[in-house]
Amino acid sequence: WSDTQVSGWVFSNRSQTIFTLLVQLGDEGYPRNYDNITLTTRNVELVRVKDFVKSTKIIPVPKILSDGWQEFVFKVTSMYEIYSASLNISLPVYFTSNLPIKSIEFTGSNLTFNCIKKMRVWEVDIQPVIIPLDSSQQHWLSIYAVGEVSPSLTLGERKIRLGWENNGLTTLGGPSSPLPAFTQHYITLSCRADNGVYCVIKLGETGSSQEILKQRQFPRSLLVERLSGDKFFLLLHQEDPLSASFQNATSCPGLC
Repeated sequence: WSDTQVSGWVFSNRSQTIFTLLVQLGDEGYPRNYDNITLTTRNVELVRVKDFVKSTKIIPVPKILSDGWQEFVFKVTSMYEIYSASLNISLPVYFTSNLPIKSIEFTGSNLTFNCIKKMRVWEVDIQPVIIPLDSSQQHWLSIYAVGEVSPSLTLGERKIRLGWENNGLTTLGGPSSPLPAFTQHYITLSCRADNGVYCVIKLGETGSSQEILKQRQFPRSLLVERLSGDKFFLLLHQEDPLSASFQNATSCPGLC
């Protein structure tokens, strides 16, 4: 089993489960043997079921994980290990049994796996998706789909419908078409405090089309919906994807 890089969101001042791992063990014909590993902001819990016997072990995290995006690596060697990049520690969980691993299943919300291009990815289909935002004043987003799509973004109490007009992204102030397929549509969200909180949504690579939204406070989430058309991917970039340094380090467009 190769190392798995996991990016997850941690809420501030809250005891929270970040992700759960279900490791199925043994060949066919064995009793159902498995290890269930749960990582929270405060500890790692292992529940082991082997030959119908259940045991539990809890390993405290030396320091409570802070809010925002956190990076982890899950390893299987002679032990299970969860490495935390922000704490710069590796948590040895338990010595594995001699039974072979049949499968490993991750469960959690706002998780991105093995993405080397410094982004988080959500699939937006029938159900709206809530994108967590950290305390940064600038957020870089993009939308990508394999078919035409009409998405909307809701920030606070303001909802913005996106369309395509004059060969570029626009907010729907008049007639417009769905966003074309196989194109990465860039959106920059910049917020500032100036006699209130104002957020500017800049559309496209040049940011020439803009929408200014007044907010009650700095936003900590963004609601993304598919109004019509195909499902699409919403990408939250850790760096400006249009900067020269980012493009030079990225050899191919699109997803992870």
